[in-house]
Amino acid sequence: MARRQFGSQLKFETELLVGCQRLQRTADGLGNVLNAVIRQFEFEAEITKVLRCSDLMHGCDYVARADSEDELMQKAAQHGREKHGMQRVPPEVAQKIKSKIRDE
Repeated sequence: MARRQFGSQLKFETELLVGCQRLQRTADGLGNVLNAVIRQFEFEAEITKVLRCSDLMHGCDYVARADSEDELMQKAAQHGREKHGMQRVPPEVAQKIKSKIRDE
């Protein structure tokens, strides 16, 4: 009887150890996935949006940089008002501006 209990306990401990090892490998794999996702977000956060007015208006050397397209569009609208006399940015012009925005 004692031998049977010992064998049963040994089998249980072995299965428990294997289960723990599997769980550790799964956790390591999940950690790798999470680290990759974090690196991707960090990379995307480092990208700067750039707009060169000369891509739209020849002869204008204005360059705007921003972290987002929305922020860049605000800068472009302000520049258009101040330097090109545009009181508002019509939708077709906004589309042209957006088409010229580049990542840096």
